[in-house]
Amino acid sequence: MRLIEWCKQNWMFVGALGFLAALNYFYLSPLESLPSPLYGGDYYYQLGQTSHFKFGGSPFDSATILGALPGYFVLYTLGAGLIAKLGFDVIAAHFIFSYIVLLLGGVVFYSLVKKLFDSKILGVIGVLVFFMADKFPILKYTPFSEMLIMPLVILLLFNFLKDNSRKNSIFLGIGYGLTGLTHSISFIGSTLLIFSAFFWYGLRRKDSLASKLKPYVIVAIVGGLIAMAYWAAPIFVHQGQTSPNYNEWNNQDWSDSGLQFEFAKNVIGGGLFSFGNLNVAFVSIFTLIGLIGLFLHKKSKEFGTESYLKFLLVSGVVITLHYLVSMNLFGMHFIPDRMNTMLMLPVWSLLFVYGVRFGSRFSKGFKLTRKQCVSLVVLALLIFQVSAYNIKSDSQWYQSARNELPVHVVGASEYLIEHGEVNDVILTTKELGFSINALSGRKLISTRRAQNDPFIDMDPRELDHAIIFYGDDDSMRKTLIQKYSVDYVYWDSFWIQSEYTFDDSGRVVGSFDPLLVFDSEENRRILNKYGVQYLPQHTWVDPALRGDEYRTFDLLLISPGNYRSFSTPWSSGLDKYLTEVWRYDGDGNVLGKIYKVEL
Repeated sequence: MRLIEWCKQNWMFVGALGFLAALNYFYLSPLESLPSPLYGGDYYYQLGQTSHFKFGGSPFDSATILGALPGYFVLYTLGAGLIAKLGFDVIAAHFIFSYIVLLLGGVVFYSLVKKLFDSKILGVIGVLVFFMADKFPILKYTPFSEMLIMPLVILLLFNFLKDNSRKNSIFLGIGYGLTGLTHSISFIGSTLLIFSAFFWYGLRRKDSLASKLKPYVIVAIVGGLIAMAYWAAPIFVHQGQTSPNYNEWNNQDWSDSGLQFEFAKNVIGGGLFSFGNLNVAFVSIFTLIGLIGLFLHKKSKEFGTESYLKFLLVSGVVITLHYLVSMNLFGMHFIPDRMNTMLMLPVWSLLFVYGVRFGSRFSKGFKLTRKQCVSLVVLALLIFQVSAYNIKSDSQWYQSARNELPVHVVGASEYLIEHGEVNDVILTTKELGFSINALSGRKLISTRRAQNDPFIDMDPRELDHAIIFYGDDDSMRKTLIQKYSVDYVYWDSFWIQSEYTFDDSGRVVGSFDPLLVFDSEENRRILNKYGVQYLPQHTWVDPALRGDEYRTFDLLLISPGNYRSFSTPWSSGLDKYLTEVWRYDGDGNVLGKIYKVEL
């Protein structure tokens, strides 16, 4: 009854949320698969973690490689995975969870705007601008953190700063702890935001230093205890050290001064001066009006809306642009582009709402009442939502997701689920392994580096991977098969293409995602010792992270000269351990095979 009454009292918000849910439905209902590449797409990596959890794996372990942390954080996996455990297909579980996140995120942001502006209609406007249609459906951990967890922290922080009670300290601590289970950048961003709040507000209190610190200590203890469910290993086992060169190859080159200042310009300009199309121009104009109105507002000693918005704006910009100091002094950064979406997206949305409130004061000049002015803003946002939906639904990956997944990949995954265990290890190429893991949740020796545990050095694994497949030392091959408990080998017709491309004369003209290691004397020695051919190249590490903005490195690519044949590319020494247990034929051609590994 209380829920029904609340819905009646907040009918405009319920209607807006229903509108967004309808758009979400229109996105998802035609899809047969995920709007992402099967080989290497983020959505499919997230799907692999959900699959692993559904079939009995731990969400706190890597779903892809043995003895590692999950490449994506656990809270999204737990949410989608619990739905899958109710009996839903894993893709359907992701679709269902996107509605739940939209609902919860909408309620949180609506509550935040109502708390700040004491207006239901402005709450509706806030939700419509924050959940612009290009932000959903939410199908992985990053937008989950952006659209739900970070707004929750901002809401709880407002309550905390308004009243440093034990209750509000504990609630903020819980929200802060959830960021630690959601995304590394939301965790770091929230840490810096709460730290900034202490210096901005906490030190102004006239209490003793101990009294000033006490509520923040409670936040840190509660949040830290929750976050340690994931962060204990990175902090205490790995001492916070990522694998060699991880931050250099896995992000844009933030040492480039041109990139530094261009990004800083875009952080400010993206929120205030984007006029590329009518949608973003409309948002930018009201955000700019909000900024003007905010700094025209008379200062007050009382904590309130304007004070909090100024704090969020200044601290958000400073935290996002941290690299201007940290990169130049310490050679480190906290992924500024991701920090920007985590912190500044809600800030710009709140400034937009403030701009609507401030700008509506001048509505009489347009012969409109304030109510009419605000209603026109709502109507414009609804129209822009539909426009954003049309653009996104016509994109390449949404169109490709209307098609079913390759039947042989689905069939192979179903075989592994039916006949094996959740922690079985599959030996194949990195890209084929990526797709098999996505649909079955089974583990691999190595796969794409960008979506793996950042604290694990992948070079030894890729060396071992190459030796098993292409080495000439059978004793070492057997030892490594035992080391990784390899259960199956998967082959399909995309094997060679997943690593290299050739011209009509058989010459290598490009690489996609072959086995590779960083060039060093030790890595060369190991490959030479076991007879594995390699190609020295100065190139990019990950196939999805290529371009002038990404660094290149001296690498050793495991050469296609190792291939024995199209259908059995591995060394003949591996054959004696393989027994074919499954195959898929299509149009007279073998598209896929699974071999059981038996020593």
